[in-house]
Amino acid sequence: MSLLQAVRECGWSAHLSLLLGSFGVLTSLAALTLLATPQRRWVWLVSLAPLLFALLSLGAGEFGVRQGRNAVDQALSITALDAEQHQRLQIQGYSEAAQCRTVATRASALPLLLGFLAMGLGLLANKRPEQR
Repeated sequence: MSLLQAVRECGWSAHLSLLLGSFGVLTSLAALTLLATPQRRWVWLVSLAPLLFALLSLGAGEFGVRQGRNAVDQALSITALDAEQHQRLQIQGYSEAAQCRTVATRASALPLLLGFLAMGLGLLANKRPEQR
């Protein structure tokens, strides 16, 4: 399944995860850019922002999964279906709800990677020459 289809199935929480992931990428690029300035000792602190955005993106995805599962359970509780139909619709609904986790994982991967990279480089840049 493509990412676009996963976003369509998930809904607003997928859009929120993508937005938070985009902010994470932008802040990680800002942290990496800060390495080239004399203020590089603050890079490790700035690199916490993309990590926070990535974790918020993952949280938004998990919230979307929970909300989707609750919607499926509510919809199935008010309809009279036989056991086979109930199980088939529940599996399909849970599968669609799980797409929120897929979107959030993909949206937070790059900010996590770049954020940890910036943090590591920033901590290395903070070391004094005699400590290297």
